[in-house]
Amino acid sequence: MATDILSTDFDRLRLKTKTVGADRIKRAKDNNEDIAVLSMFLPGATAAKENATFRCHLGIECRLGDCRDKTPGTKKMEYKTRQWHEKCFCCCVCKTAIGTKSFIPREQEIYCAGCYEEKYATRCIKCKKIITSGGVTYKNEPWHRECFTCTHCQVSLAGQRFTSRDEKPYCAECFGELFAKRCTACVKPITDYAAVRPPYEDTYQEYAYPYEHDHNYYKQTENTEQNHADQGVVVDPECLIKHPLQSTWTLWYQEPDRSKSWEDTLNEVTSFSTVEDFWSLYNHIKSPADIKVGSDYSLFKKDIRPMWEDEGNKRGGRWMVNVPRSQRQELDKYWLDTILCLIGEAFESSDDICGAVVNVRPKGDKIAIWTSNFQNREAVLNIGRIYKERLGLNAPLTYHLHKDTMVKSGSSVKAVFTL
Repeated sequence: MATDILSTDFDRLRLKTKTVGADRIKRAKDNNEDIAVLSMFLPGATAAKENATFRCHLGIECRLGDCRDKTPGTKKMEYKTRQWHEKCFCCCVCKTAIGTKSFIPREQEIYCAGCYEEKYATRCIKCKKIITSGGVTYKNEPWHRECFTCTHCQVSLAGQRFTSRDEKPYCAECFGELFAKRCTACVKPITDYAAVRPPYEDTYQEYAYPYEHDHNYYKQTENTEQNHADQGVVVDPECLIKHPLQSTWTLWYQEPDRSKSWEDTLNEVTSFSTVEDFWSLYNHIKSPADIKVGSDYSLFKKDIRPMWEDEGNKRGGRWMVNVPRSQRQELDKYWLDTILCLIGEAFESSDDICGAVVNVRPKGDKIAIWTSNFQNREAVLNIGRIYKERLGLNAPLTYHLHKDTMVKSGSSVKAVFTL
């Protein structure tokens, strides 16, 4: 900011000296503010002593030809202990005298506002125009919020979740339609980023923060608060940091078919070993309440089949949760909580866990956690207590041996443990 002081002290005419803005300048100096002062060379003995110390900072390059010229009536500029003739205090680029206009100092040089913006202001990578407010950065490149759009449909991505392909941003819908693999069953695109749920989503996101235009000497910050509230979210599938699980798990699905043997109806869906892959799978399959009555979902550690006869299961048993038909709305919650207990290693004796099964039946549904060895009594009871607590069950939780279930059925199978 420049301040113009006009003084008159014409002794010859015996006029009273008057200074315009002196109080403002004094306050600025007392507060160590960054100011420039434009004043006039005055004639007469009063100003002679002050004028005697003047020397234009340009030296031999002085535009008036004499760096010590102090012709009364001409003006001088004072800035940070240095002095210039008014015509010598110029923008280093366009050479225009600053006068009373605003200017920006940088690295011992003086710039007018226009030249500074042209040389140093941040420009949008897309339209090449200067960003004055409301911008975002993506992959270290600045964009206007209105220029940061989906490569395919041109919808604005500011404040939206999006991803990229070949360094180009796409909205979630376009990315899924154009590039994602499709589910064999429903033909819908499978996208990792669309499937992630809290609290996992913040673990691998980078943010496109709004850019605040800063000219060092002055700032354009009218919309800063609003811009910071409208941050975009970036998810790049090629750079995802996935979170490994302790074990690899396999999902199985079984649907009744009288034309096939029981084992032939058992279908291996897929295996996963990370948090992100689990949610990607879970969010693209039907919930237990929506599958065909008589069907089963099974989630077991890799290489263990959901069969009593499997080597990993035959010496074990299962903790059984009965879900009455009247409580069918609770089935999905119980099943999700069950598998989260498994893959999240909620049990101290997790090595004794084989997997879990949900049976959807006409008269009532069942969910069970299978363990590997019923003789490990302490581990079995510990698993049961934690399981009942995590599900918030009020009804009894019962444990049955596989060897008994193989030869008996229904209510005739006696519970070994009840909690």
